[in-house]
Amino acid sequence: MRKVLSQAGGSQSEVLVEENYQSVLAANVFSTSTAFATTGLTLPGAALAKYSFLAYVPFSSAAVGTGLKLQLSLPSFVTMAARFEIPITASTAVVAYVGAAPANATGTAVAVAGTKYLAKVEGIIDVSVAGTFDLQFASEVAASQVTVYAGACLTLTRLA
Repeated sequence: MRKVLSQAGGSQSEVLVEENYQSVLAANVFSTSTAFATTGLTLPGAALAKYSFLAYVPFSSAAVGTGLKLQLSLPSFVTMAARFEIPITASTAVVAYVGAAPANATGTAVAVAGTKYLAKVEGIIDVSVAGTFDLQFASEVAASQVTVYAGACLTLTRLA
């Protein structure tokens, strides 16, 4: 948030304004590797700033036994807490709570190959040194494809 001077009716006051930054994936990306690759969802983070972050990742897998791996590459930080949620069946998800780098989690399967699922990453961070937020992904199984669909998004909200 930032303070903005507001004038109304002859009086002045300070108003807190939320700062949101968003990156949206324009085209599908896919991976057949277990090594993390960028999705294209990248945003800059300022030094000494506090943010909340939220990513929605629509994805599918080429095979039932292939899950999605997600990782959020982060700027240097003082504190960070994240929650990853990656569906693996129609009613079950891998939920990982992460408080240290690297911030990542792995879904180990999907219920139906080719079906679109929605993974979610959320958290807060107190950045110490300016850097980049980069949402990365990989296939959980080598040589089996995972696709992240256009419309996936990463949002940062500056809190302080």
